[in-house]
Amino acid sequence: MLNEFDPGKYELAAAVRGDTPIDPAMTGHDDEPASVQALREMRGLGIVELAGLAGILPDHLRAIEAGVEPTTPERQAIAAALNVPVDRIA
Repeated sequence: MLNEFDPGKYELAAAVRGDTPIDPAMTGHDDEPASVQALREMRGLGIVELAGLAGILPDHLRAIEAGVEPTTPERQAIAAALNVPVDRIA
């Protein structure tokens, strides 16, 4: 379900969207974990869009948002796609 992790494409996506890395205004309190859904909505991304950026299936992202624990590579890919540190993903 997870494609090869390539951080370069996420950096490019962040640059295209105009995001700055770990921008507290976009992520809420920068030291508190947040749900994938909350972070996704703060970024203005849809499920399909975030799933594409993270290299996972949209249905699997829905399951993660519903409470399924992501694997470490999935957590890393989602964090990179959202442009937040991995430990921000609750």
